[in-house]
Amino acid sequence: MKKLISIISLFTCSISFAASVTVNPFELEFYLESDSYEVDFELEMACRYEKFVIGDSAKFEYKFEKVPLLIEQEKMGNNLTKITLQNVSKRKLNLDGYFRSNKECQTIKRFFLKSKLYSIGWANQFHRPIRLGIYAQSRLAETKTFNIQKLVDEIGNKELGFIYRPVANQVNIRFAFDRIQSTGMSSYLMGTAYQDPSTRMPWPLIK
Repeated sequence: MKKLISIISLFTCSISFAASVTVNPFELEFYLESDSYEVDFELEMACRYEKFVIGDSAKFEYKFEKVPLLIEQEKMGNNLTKITLQNVSKRKLNLDGYFRSNKECQTIKRFFLKSKLYSIGWANQFHRPIRLGIYAQSRLAETKTFNIQKLVDEIGNKELGFIYRPVANQVNIRFAFDRIQSTGMSSYLMGTAYQDPSTRMPWPLIK
């Protein structure tokens, strides 16, 4: 009987912990060409637990919460604008419950720029702006804290934008840091657009 109680206690402890993810206050600055780009940044907290299913395949239920971000703009001259991104207060997402097992949390980072000038163009998508950037999901863990330093190292105090290279009937596009094109292999850092033969640039964006 004592052995059975010990086994039950161990099982209960193993599934009763609360997983959590935290995003601490932060401030981040970078620069854009004023008339060329707009920021599309979303930071999301996510937690999951494993649902009870009969069979070998695991199934998970997710809980999401977006982090409200403050975006400020300041004209700097030379057609540059300083962008300041802020999370002004500590944010935390918890996932608890005895019935939820294998609880883990993470952050999902979607940092993109959208062109104010040029469209994708393919298949008559002249209303769809070119959009490139950084997408990353942190590793899942019982207790997680968003690592802002990684994003600071990538974009902090840098001029961000796109580099365009015409090839045949298309334009190859790369995300750029301080006017140097990225070398990463992520599909979010690169793309193509249909070329306007009169300018050898992407077709203008129809707004």
